[in-house]
Amino acid sequence: MFRTIFAIAAIASWYLYLPAQSIFENPVSERVTAYNISASLDTDAKTVSGSVEAIWVNMSPDMVSDIHLHMYLNAFRSNKSTLYSESGGSPGA
Repeated sequence: MFRTIFAIAAIASWYLYLPAQSIFENPVSERVTAYNISASLDTDAKTVSGSVEAIWVNMSPDMVSDIHLHMYLNAFRSNKSTLYSESGGSPGA
């Protein structure tokens, strides 16, 4: 019994030294998007103001005249938001 517990503890402690996720020296895929997000919070007015710069690089030979962005207004306001309902009830996923 003691050997079994010791073996399980030894294996479990070995996992503590493993990284939480794989870290690659070079990206696995080409980086075709970038986002610059800036926001400010006004606690007195209870508002958030911000801006987003979205950059996308077309890696295909096709000409793209427009792109579609889906912006979720008040995404986390309640469980009745579009984001919440489209995510299957898990807005954090």
